[in-house]
Amino acid sequence: KKPSGSAGPDSSVSEDFRIEQKIIGDLLADMPPLTPNPPPFVLTGCFTDKRRKQFIADHDKGFLTAAKLDVLTDLMAKQNKAFAWEDSERGSLRTNFFLPIVIPTIAHILWTKQNQPISPGLEAEVCQIIRSKIKAGVYESLNSAYHS
Repeated sequence: KKPSGSAGPDSSVSEDFRIEQKIIGDLLADMPPLTPNPPPFVLTGCFTDKRRKQFIADHDKGFLTAAKLDVLTDLMAKQNKAFAWEDSERGSLRTNFFLPIVIPTIAHILWTKQNQPISPGLEAEVCQIIRSKIKAGVYESLNSAYHS
């Protein structure tokens, strides 16, 4: 039953601006099942023993039992390609599943705001971070009135 007052599709928005998802096939069909009693850890792809130990150190705060952490690390080892361990491994949603989004705008007078300067002591580090994000595909070039 649909809750009363819940938001449905906004009929005032043109079809051109609706977000479409086109999931093809069963994405969970090839996903390995969770193993309640996983085998001892084996190096798998990018999920190294160092990363496993760091993950456990970051999450072993008493909320998850050791057995649950073992199940979780086993799942992470089996699905290691789904995680971005470094910026260079980042990506974006598959464009054949999620089409690019067009954002509707209202005609208006553009406003401008000056960019904040980067201090000379941080400039090299900031440029290195931006270059790595561009190389990883996380940042895209933008040519619009409001880009900075």
